Amino acid sequence: MRISLLFNLFGKPAALAALGAVALRQGERLHALGPPTEFPTIAGGVMVQLGPLLIGAAIVWALWGVLRLLRARAGRGIVCFSCGGPMHQRRNRWGAYQHCLNCGRNESLRH
Repeated sequence: MRISLLFNLFGKPAALAALGAVALRQGERLHALGPPTEFPTIAGGVMVQLGPLLIGAAIVWALWGVLRLLRARAGRGIVCFSCGGPMHQRRNRWGAYQHCLNCGRNESLRH
């Protein structure tokens, strides 16, 4: 398993979880500043509620990556013709193709 595969599957969910943790921590600090009618306190309250939502979305996204990885290891789903890793379907101006998240190969879907 290559590092690029792990980064492709779990890099963005990890960044989203980190953003949620920062929002939660900074929201708690802003919420404790003053009376509940001032803007920093209101913004802190929103950030406190938004932090767990971002962390939850990151967990669901990471579980989706684990599911894709397990399906590729079992040979089900869209797997690479070269290495057996999970593939992602994409479209561009030349048509649809599949991109391997492990080795980086592309396979055209036109033929």
